[in-house]
Amino acid sequence: MSKLKLFFLGSPRVERAGQPLELNTRKSMALIAYLAVTGQPHRREALTTLLWPDSRSRQARSTLRTTLSTLNKILAGEGLRVERDSIELDRAADIWLDIEQFRQLVHTRENHNHTDGELCDECLVQLAEAVSLYRGDFLEGFTLPDSADFDDWQAFETDRLRRELAGVLEQLVTGHQTQGRFDAAISYAQRWLALDPLHEPAHRCLMQLYAAAGNRSAAMRQYQSCFDLLEDELEVRPEAETTALYERIRQETSQNVQVIAESFGIIDGHTPEGLAKQLLGQGGMGNVYRGIDLQHGDPVAIKMLKPEIVASDPDLVVRFVREGDALRQLNHPNIVKLLAAAEQDGRHYLVIEYVDGGSLLDLLNQGQLLPISRVLAIALDLADALTRAHRLGIIHRDLKPANVLLAADGTPRLTDFGTAHFSDRSRLTDAGLLYGTLNYLSPEGCDGYPLDERADIWAFGVILFEMLAGQPPFRGETVTTTLSAIMTQPTPDLNQFRSDIPPTLADLVYRMLVKDRAQRILSVRLVGAELEALIANRPLTPTTPLPAPVGPPPACPYRGLFAFFEEDAPYFFGREIFTQSLVEAVQHRGLVAVIGPSGSGKSSVVQAGLVARLGNNKDELMNSASPSSSIIDHHSSFIIDTFRPGSDPFRSLAATLLPLLEPEMTITDQLVEVRRLTERLSQGDLTLIDVVDRILQAAEAGIGANSERRDHPEPAHLVLVIDQFEELYTLCPDPEVRYNFMDMLFEIIDLQQYQTRPAFTLVFTLRADFLEQALAHRPLADMIQHHDFKLGPMTHEELGLAVQRPAEMQGVTFESGLVERILDDVGEEPGNLPLLEFALTALWDRQANRQLTHAGY
Repeated sequence: MSKLKLFFLGSPRVERAGQPLELNTRKSMALIAYLAVTGQPHRREALTTLLWPDSRSRQARSTLRTTLSTLNKILAGEGLRVERDSIELDRAADIWLDIEQFRQLVHTRENHNHTDGELCDECLVQLAEAVSLYRGDFLEGFTLPDSADFDDWQAFETDRLRRELAGVLEQLVTGHQTQGRFDAAISYAQRWLALDPLHEPAHRCLMQLYAAAGNRSAAMRQYQSCFDLLEDELEVRPEAETTALYERIRQETSQNVQVIAESFGIIDGHTPEGLAKQLLGQGGMGNVYRGIDLQHGDPVAIKMLKPEIVASDPDLVVRFVREGDALRQLNHPNIVKLLAAAEQDGRHYLVIEYVDGGSLLDLLNQGQLLPISRVLAIALDLADALTRAHRLGIIHRDLKPANVLLAADGTPRLTDFGTAHFSDRSRLTDAGLLYGTLNYLSPEGCDGYPLDERADIWAFGVILFEMLAGQPPFRGETVTTTLSAIMTQPTPDLNQFRSDIPPTLADLVYRMLVKDRAQRILSVRLVGAELEALIANRPLTPTTPLPAPVGPPPACPYRGLFAFFEEDAPYFFGREIFTQSLVEAVQHRGLVAVIGPSGSGKSSVVQAGLVARLGNNKDELMNSASPSSSIIDHHSSFIIDTFRPGSDPFRSLAATLLPLLEPEMTITDQLVEVRRLTERLSQGDLTLIDVVDRILQAAEAGIGANSERRDHPEPAHLVLVIDQFEELYTLCPDPEVRYNFMDMLFEIIDLQQYQTRPAFTLVFTLRADFLEQALAHRPLADMIQHHDFKLGPMTHEELGLAVQRPAEMQGVTFESGLVERILDDVGEEPGNLPLLEFALTALWDRQANRQLTHAGY
């Protein structure tokens, strides 16, 4: 029998042979966790008191026996040692426990002889592996609402493990700091501080690390963060030691900037006294400062090689100066302009133009998918820049969004042709420095082969994919899994992320991301040519004269004061990211609650977003024809139905489920049977679990709800949507009926608590002002804390999509400036959406020659 694995650091799960085992109740998970972590036998009476404190002794013992029997079946007879009076985890069985492995790795250093508390590289690797096991707090997201003693034990273990993790992180910080690996040390120190944001030693540690790495401004910001937290939370000031450290760093910063300024001298006609005003960032080889061209008053960026790099590898100086000469030759509008490259008094620096619009990484981190037109514009400019560089024999070799700066007008500027990562140095020298650039490394780079222009084409393809999809194509939780993904996994289908990508653009990206570089698209010049052709064939924009309309005006795509329904999905825009989160949640959760203020669009995002994307039209899903497709698990066949509770929620539910149970029944027979089903559900003679099981069995046998799925081998997944859940409080007059109805719903959800792929998911929408009443129902309160999705106001960009894109779908444009005028009038209050849709509906009727005008508005 293969090894049984118990994961209790983070959300709890049990696996065998890499496959999750589905424990059917919370108490089963609690029991196995308690036995595994305590590591000792326990008397039956003690376990029943711990897990079923409110049950009578006899009933509790019976429940324990049932739980043990079920667990034993799930574990295939291995793992539990059950005696007449005691129960324990069988240590003779092949069982792996993440907490035990974590502690074994932590204790590794005790077997090594280290002087002065130093750690060897082997110890650092072991400790880093221990930290990687710590996915989250002990039993994260798990509670037993009816067992205070278990919750107390869980809290105690959580605190103890957090203290152990803090000790490990502190050791890793010290170890990497001693070896000069400041990036890795800072990363571990940040996680250490996250465990307890009020822990001053962690704040001081981060301040020292930032200063040692040359980022003194970050060190001073860290002090300010510490100061604000202590004052806000504890109404105290930082300790004297912390303040003294801050003053020392502040003084050194002032002196350092002055020394840098005085050492520059005259640079090609520029007088750089006072140039270095601010440290902007740092790389492995050099730092970047913000300065001023005193001759013209323009801001500049100053890159300097670190003195320790110059001393340790003189060849780097030659490459640095050579790079400066190459940048001077480039002279391209989409490459940062070189103003000077020189050496003076042993210091080596480049002075380049300062680009103040942030980076492409900053833009992508805003979380919004970029319009196709914006993607094409940025990509074409980058292709032009790379074509110029490649023609001169210059290979960037570190293309990534952070190295694409954006000017104030949004046009890109390619930067960093080697200051941090020189072209002929391996990027796999230090695992601690891989994060952030690894996702853009080509397969040949992963294998250690010399890199050429084709590596730039690959990285450019990754950037283009990320601009379209919002994420890079190849990612992993560790260096190893990321490298494996780059080298072995196929490029994901772009249509999973959005549906408006031109097929020719997607095909271009795929050809840029061919793993065999000999088969990759030949040159970045050809990439640029294809991008130019795509732009030339783009659809007419509102600023382009449109042909005269033929026939009557098209149908209005707006919904006025009504919600969007599934059939309105082609005109539903602006909630793509939120919808994607719902789609992903439904595939893995038994409960998804969409909560928001009145008028925020809850019903619309569920009906025209979620239901349309999961819905019964499977061809649309597979072809990604929805406004923005997400990753959908096609290992399940979704059966979806929607209802509102009304004044009799049991009858509403029965009327919804009956056609799924008896699809061949006539309407007349259904009217009679609905009454019977309502009675049986409300009186408890029939549970929702029973009904759902019958529906799923029928669907999987090919005789149930959807006849089109007769030949599908995928397991069925029933998604039940309750729209306007607040009707249980506004329309249902009997509190007992309400609570019985909710108990029935959450019984089936609780049963699936630890199933990684639930067969049933309940989705409901709820007005935020009814949340407090809903939380009075304890089972709902316990579940909703990890399963709710707060629907906030739409951003300005999202509102713009909701206004403009439906009209474009119908071939209608807005007069210049009208969209912004409408958005300014509406604002970003969540309750304004119905009024916005109503105004757009009225405006639609007053269009002139297929244009919505200021006069009509």
